[in-house]
Amino acid sequence: MIELRNLLKEVRQAEHLQDGRKKTVPLRVLSISDIMRMRKAEGRSMNGVDETWLRLQLQAILDGRASYLGPYDGVDGCWKDEPCFLVGGSRGLKHAIDQGFKFSMLKGFHSIGVNHVVEDYHDFEWFLFQDKRFLTISKYNLMKEYKGRIFAHVRTRLAPSERVTIFYTQDDGPVERIVQGLFTFIASGFTAINLALVSGANPIYLLGVDTGGMKNDSTPAHYKDDYPGEVLNCAYWGKYLNITPKRAMRYAPWAERFVNVDPLGAITMFKKMPVRDIPELAGRFK
Repeated sequence: MIELRNLLKEVRQAEHLQDGRKKTVPLRVLSISDIMRMRKAEGRSMNGVDETWLRLQLQAILDGRASYLGPYDGVDGCWKDEPCFLVGGSRGLKHAIDQGFKFSMLKGFHSIGVNHVVEDYHDFEWFLFQDKRFLTISKYNLMKEYKGRIFAHVRTRLAPSERVTIFYTQDDGPVERIVQGLFTFIASGFTAINLALVSGANPIYLLGVDTGGMKNDSTPAHYKDDYPGEVLNCAYWGKYLNITPKRAMRYAPWAERFVNVDPLGAITMFKKMPVRDIPELAGRFK
């Protein structure tokens, strides 16, 4: 921790005037990965606000821009013991839609949308994405049209505001406080699972965040067969299909709070349930 503080101090002091303006010139070029290695060397005692603040502030300075995490007000435990629907765009969502699920059924419930699914339903209470390309690829103008709370990874380079919360990810495992970093960067849907956990919601229904029964790259990955937007590179599917259930095992201590609404999915850590059997949606199907 002391070493990190000293490094941050060095970087802040390494400024000079160029073209009449102050410009940050780091004495050492460090990445988030470098700092993570230092953290491992120093042990796991660096958890919490200080570590988060130091990590992101240092990276922001090295990137030559002002940035910080948060704001985190109203996140931890805000939906305690209330149901929540987390919706991603994988093949599993198609299965639910084929069984009669409609986005309008989410009205009145806490909800988290992930990536391009917001193009089809604009009323998610929260929305999470990690890749800054979303802002240019999507035809939906998120920053102008979406009215809910946005959770964006620091790599998106959005500025924090009352409606935009900036977070970072880590691979240590799930956390119950967002300031410790959400688990994990493997895919936005997986990151959103940790956000739902942090909210305190119970139960948490997962739609479209599993593999949807995919075995290889020959099946469309998206819930729309003809989806024209960004999808996972097919060359990565083999690795992703192996990693997904293993990462889900890290949620064992909280498994009873989750319901996987994807009977064909690869995640077996959470109990599975057809969308028509969800008690909260009783009476909403025709």
